[in-house]
Parts: sequence; structure tokens; C-alpha cells
Amino acid sequence: MELRKTVKKIAALGMGASMLGATVIGAMAAGDLAGFPTNFVSADGKFDGMFVVGKNAKAEDIIGLSSIQTSVQQVAVKKTLKNANAAATTAVDVTGGYKMGSNDWYYNQSANQTDAIIGSSELPGVFGDGSYKDNEGNNKNTEDYVQNLRFQVDRTLVLQHAQDDDVAPKAGTYLYVSDASNNYAWNYTLEFDNAVDVDNSTSALLKADLEGTTLKIMGKSFTIVNSKLGTMGGATPTSAGVNTLKLLGGENVQWLSQGESVKVTVDGTEHTVTMSDLNEGATSCGLLVDGQSVWVDTGTTETVNGVVIGAIEGREIASEAKDTDVCKISVGAATLELVHQTEAKLNEKKISDVNGWYADVYFGTDSGGTATKNKWKTMDVRVRPDNDKLYLAPGDSLVDPVFGGFKMIFSELVKGDTETITFDASGKSGTIKFVTREGKDMKLNLKSKDGDTKTYWGDDVDTVDGKIYLQGDTCVSSVNLTDCKGAKFLVSSGTTKDGHLVKISKLDLTDSKISFEDLTTGTETNDKAFTGSPAGAANTFSLSGGAGSVTLTIGGGDSVAGTSFIAFTTLGSGYTNLDGATTGSAGDCYVELQTKEKGTLAFHNIQAGNITATLYGNATFAPMNHTLYAGNFSEYNDGDLATASYSISGRQFQFNGTYDDSDDNVFEWGHLINPATTFGKKAVSNTDDDNQVAMTLKGTEIWIDDDSSKQKIVVTHPRNAVYAQVYLAPAAAATATVAGGDYTTEMQPIGVDQTKLDTEVSDAKTKNIIAIGGPCANAVVSELMGNPADCASALGIEVGQAVIKLYNQEGGKMALVVAGQTADDTRLAAKMLNEYKKFMLKGDEVVALTVSESTLAWKTRTELAVDKEKVAKAAEPVAPVAPAEPAAPAATQ
Repeated sequence: MELRKTVKKIAALGMGASMLGATVIGAMAAGDLAGFPTNFVSADGKFDGMFVVGKNAKAEDIIGLSSIQTSVQQVAVKKTLKNANAAATTAVDVTGGYKMGSNDWYYNQSANQTDAIIGSSELPGVFGDGSYKDNEGNNKNTEDYVQNLRFQVDRTLVLQHAQDDDVAPKAGTYLYVSDASNNYAWNYTLEFDNAVDVDNSTSALLKADLEGTTLKIMGKSFTIVNSKLGTMGGATPTSAGVNTLKLLGGENVQWLSQGESVKVTVDGTEHTVTMSDLNEGATSCGLLVDGQSVWVDTGTTETVNGVVIGAIEGREIASEAKDTDVCKISVGAATLELVHQTEAKLNEKKISDVNGWYADVYFGTDSGGTATKNKWKTMDVRVRPDNDKLYLAPGDSLVDPVFGGFKMIFSELVKGDTETITFDASGKSGTIKFVTREGKDMKLNLKSKDGDTKTYWGDDVDTVDGKIYLQGDTCVSSVNLTDCKGAKFLVSSGTTKDGHLVKISKLDLTDSKISFEDLTTGTETNDKAFTGSPAGAANTFSLSGGAGSVTLTIGGGDSVAGTSFIAFTTLGSGYTNLDGATTGSAGDCYVELQTKEKGTLAFHNIQAGNITATLYGNATFAPMNHTLYAGNFSEYNDGDLATASYSISGRQFQFNGTYDDSDDNVFEWGHLINPATTFGKKAVSNTDDDNQVAMTLKGTEIWIDDDSSKQKIVVTHPRNAVYAQVYLAPAAAATATVAGGDYTTEMQPIGVDQTKLDTEVSDAKTKNIIAIGGPCANAVVSELMGNPADCASALGIEVGQAVIKLYNQEGGKMALVVAGQTADDTRLAAKMLNEYKKFMLKGDEVVALTVSESTLAWKTRTELAVDKEKVAKAAEPVAPVAPAEPAAPAATQ
């Protein structure tokens, strides 16, 4: 088909200032209103610009300015990482998004446990209420409707720790989306307040009622271009109801006037789409895509140079030249066919064949009606992955695969303050390292010995100063009491069970004085008097450095070799004897040490047997028993989860040190992880199964060298339960990579000096500016618009309208103008910026419809021109119908 008209420039339309847009207003704008208000806030959270109001501004302008300032102030915040020592992480910041669960999406929780329903309150720009209008066919309908997204089923969209060789090769935290055929990730519902009447007596009458009408679904316009009768559901199923709807929509729906162009980017390549012509019946739009012509029938799509173009409607607009055409097109268009109880189709193909998702549709009715009339009440679209489960890692996002109206973004995993506890081994030695409750580094050495499989406290099992003594242990002399000089003992002090490794640094038998050095804090306690007796005398010492009081039983003084001793009787409240066992017996004794972030290390069976001096050198020493798991780590219960979700009992994460004297002859770390409060051990990746990693329901990560050597375990423990920040946002919402982590937020007040009168601003085109008021009321606005000669008509709008426009400034700066035809129009347009999440402004310019506060909305200038033409045509007088000619008299015989 050849183009039949000459392409004309938009400035030649002769339709008045209301149609000329940027040609009259001034410089072309850049940026996007969808980025407001964050596009005026710097990286450090400060408002980077000035607010400008006219010196003689009316009260409405002042109120409007305050309204805009409020929305900017809400996002002008400085974020400070709570834990300065935490590892740097990244997150995705989302403009205008809704944070699911309000920071309460924890491990093993499903979406329906955080937010069962997302509606207009949570994301008004996507799931806002709408109004359906149908003025054709046998039934005229104007019905309001609501939209929502429901997460109904457990385990279909859940936060978990996982590793899958095919779709999640690296072990990590993911939002898991199930592909189970009987469960759905979410259900989208559109429900009318009152059911829409449709005539179902014939397909033609049904089409007349529905086709050409528009639904606003997830913030996007979809036009019904086809409909069919058939079986539908609801309380009273009928065989003659709305069974099929074919919708045409897309990411970029707009009216284009003849000669007008729009630039789009597809797969990184920019394309230019120009509206060039319209056929005589206004049923096919002639377009140029990068100069290549194509005709697109209304209700269909065509693909040119990789750009999908849909034609929704064509109109001939009356103008002085009587030759002005406009087309409503969808760039990046899609046809969506929805059939009751059937898989939906996208661009004539099953969605499962297009993007790997599955979606089916259910239409619902009201009861009642007549034989020729039925009801359409609801439309439900259920969505899930088709054949392959899906794992979203932090930073990943997915867009609704059916309507494309919203996206889900896994912004980050917030860990807050964390700590690391390491269990290392090398040869016959091992170490446990952590930071104590008081913030001091603690290192506990362990040692194995040829000839047995036990593990001993200290770095030398044969010398006094090489061992670490625990409560109940005894240092027995070989010569006299001074043999116990250099002995190190482990203290667990106070209610916080703070750990201190203390050494006997001096033993003066002449003056009966003893001194101590706290190896953990570096403090000393010197020349404390002690008493000894043949049977042993209890001596209590108050140690410096926070170690508290300890009791040592000293026996024999400098008596016969082998009978003098120091028994470590009481080493702090962190020691406990179970089952009534006495200190020094074979009972189940243990010591607890609290870590910096309130985790607890417990060492069990520290008195597993009476080890005599003749067996292991100059002192008795209780080893970690190799037959039981001698230690365990307990998480801090911060109260954010149910108690059962924490690894807090003695058999959740357990560890022990043993000596492998049969194969490798090395110290090894054994372990046991209870799957009840963890996700179990996972291979680190599909290429490394020697190293395993487990995650608890709180978010404690346990990394394990799990091959034959068993040389290392690393526990990363957060003080507070880890949670995911997951956003739902409009599909076109701006996102940015930012520093992640657990932050405090501090509002950055907008300075008094950042609000200016127009007379106080010079060279406005070099600054970031938010200016309110028209060119007659604000000199800065007039300058941005090129100082129009007639300021009263320069906006090109009518009473009940306002312009919201972004301008490109010098040096990458930006100016936002809010200007109404009246002062009250300006005030109401400013209110739309205050509620930017609801109104979802986009592009560089919109015209706000400000007739009343309850009906606030916006349109493009071309859309307004089309509306104006419709009104004009509706007002044209209808030609009178000529009276019928009288019937000829009947012939007579």
C-alpha cells in the first residue's frame, strides 16, 4: 500500500497553542518525570538544587511549593552503615517501589507470609483503582474496578538458601519461585464494583459491547480488540458469557500526530518511529520505522527492524487544512489473548513458548440477568514458571510476564552487624578464633598427640605453660608449686560469659604471692597473697581487665614433689556442672563463652575423665572427648523469629576436634548440623563439592571444608536475623545500584537558603531548579520558556489544566516547572508530585487535569487533542431525517 498523503510537520497543524507543546513552551526537555523526586537528590542524600516561587506569588503557589518540598524531603536522607566493619555489599535502589514485608521477609518465609495482597494502598500506580467506560452496543457501562496481586500458596515464592547445578550453580540466598503445576507464584485479579452488562445473545452484539473499550491494567492501557462467547466461570457458570478477550497494549502507548516521531531503544539499539499516514477508513496506520514504511491495521501488530508496533486506533482530526491524522500506537506492543480456563497467549503464541512462564485465565460472572444479557464481574490471571524453577539472587529482578506492568526486585540481603568464628587446623594443631563479648580477640589453641585420638586444650600437651586449664582441672607439681607458673586458664566471667585467657605470671613461695596476666586484654593483677595447706586451701582473687573473680585451691605449698597443686576450682559463672556432677568428676560439665554479637560457644565434656600426672606430663588435663561432639555454637535470639527457628540448643551446630591417626595423621574438625533449623549442607558450587555451606533460618552461614582433610570451619553469625529487601515497582521504575547493608537513616533538611524568590535567581538555566507558577507569576519560569511575549497564553492550556515539565539545563542540570492556567490549577498539579507514587508521571512533559482534587489525572498533549476532537464531533448537529414519502394509493380495479 502506498502512502497517499504528504508528511507534514506538527507546527503546520493550525490547531492553536494547546496543541503545539514544546514548540511554543521552549527548549526540549530531557530526563524523565518517572525519576522524581530522587533525580533532585545527590548521592549523600541532600537536595541538590533550589525551589523558586514568584515574589508576588499567590497563596496557592506557596501551598503547592510546600507540597512538592514535602515529597523531596521524604527521600532526602543520608544512610549510614550500622556496622562500620561489615563487608561492603551492594543493593538495588528502586524509585517509587513498595518494600514487601517492611523488612520482615526472613529465611524460609513465603511471599504470602509477608504480604498476602498487594493493592492500591501498597502500589497505587500499578494496582490503583480504575474506571471502565463503554458507550457503544446494547449496553452502556461505567463501572469502577479494583486490582490486586495475591500471593496465596506457601512455598511457591520463598526466601531460601539453595544450590542447583542447573539454575543456581553457586550456593547462596535466593528468592525461589516454584514451577509446581498446581501452585502459582501470584494471582492478578481485576474485579468490578458492579458487574458489567454484556449482551451475549450473539457474538456480534458482544463485540459491540466490548471491543474498542479500554482497561487500565497495572498502570498500562489495554484496548479490547476482540471478544468471544463461550463457557465462563463464577457463581453461576453460563455457556454464553465472556469467554475470550484479546487485548492490545504495550510499554509505550501514545498518540502520534502525522509527522511526529518517537525514539525507542530495543536490545540496546535506538529506533525512530514516525506516524506518516492514515487510510480513508481510519482502520490502518501508516508508519515509518527507521525510514522503512509499514501499514498496521488497528487491533494488530507488525514487527519492523526488531521493533514491535501495534495500532490501537486512528482518527482524522479536524484542522484548518482538514488533513490532520493521528494514530494511537503501542511501541513494543503486544497482543494478549485471554481465554477462560486456558493458557494465555502473547503475540499469538503460548506464554510458555515465549518467555518460559505459564499463565491461565478465569472470567467470573454475577448471578441473575436475562436470557439476552449476562454479567462480567472478575478476571483472574494466575502465573508461575512453566517447566524450570526460578532462583532470583540479590540484585536480580523479574517483570510480570503477562501484562508487563510491574517488576519484582530482590534488592539485597540485609545482615547488619555480623561476626566470624573460625575453626582452623594444620598438622596436629588447631585453633578457635572469635571476638569476645567485650570486643577482644580470643584465640584458643588445641593439640593432638600421637598414640590416641583425643584433642587437648593448648599448644603443647607435655608442658604446663603449653596447656589451657579449664574449671575442674588441676596442675600437679613435679618439684614444687612453682612448676605451675606459666599455667594458662580459661575464664568465663559475669552474666555475659565474657572470655578471658589468664596466665599465672608469678609464684613467690617466700612471700606467698601470686600474679596474673590477662592475655586477652593485656592487663595485669600483681602480688596477690595466697594461702596453701596440705589438703588445699581455697583462694579467691579479683582479676583486673574484666575477668572478675576466680577461686583457685592451692595445696601443699612447697611440699613434697607430686603433692603440691593448684586446682582451678571456680573460673566464672559461665561454667556449669550438669546432673549434679561434682567438679573434677566424669560428669557432663561445660563452659559457655559469649561472642561479640551475642552468639555462644559451648565446650562440653571438659571433665570427661581423670587424667593423671604420670600419664600426660606435669599436670592433669581434661581433653575434648572424641566420642561426643564436644562443642556447639548457639545463635543469639533477637526475637524477630519464632524461638524454634533459632539454633539455640546444644545439638544444632556441633563440632569437635579429633586426631586422625589412621589415615592422614592430622588434626581434623568434625561437625553435625541439624536440618531442623537450617537448609542443610549445600555444595559451594556445581564445580566444588569438597567445600560445603549451610545456612540457618536466622541467617548464620557455616562454611565447611568437608573433604577428607576437614581442616576449616567458618561461622558467620549476625546479631539480628537476616532479612531480604524485596520491592514491587512499576516495570518502568528507575533503579540504581547503591551501597547495601543495614543502615541508619538521617534526614537531610532542605536549607532555608534553598528556597528563593524569582528575583533572587540569576542565570536559571545553569542550576537544578524546581519552579512553581506560570511565566506571568514566576520570572524564572518565563526565562526557562524563552521569555514568551504573551505569558498568559504561553502554556497552551485551558483553565482546569497545568503543565508539569522537565527541562534540560546546562552542565547536566535539570529544571522542573509546575504551572497551571490558574493558581488553583498550579496547587493541584503540585499535589500530584506530592503523590508521585500514585500518579506515575513519565516522559518529559504531561498536562495535569486539575478540574477538581477528586479527579486529578494527566495526559499527553496529543491525547488531549484527540479528546478535544471527540468532543467536537459529538457536538456536531445531526442532519434532520427527511420525512418518508407517503405511500402510493393502492391500485383499484
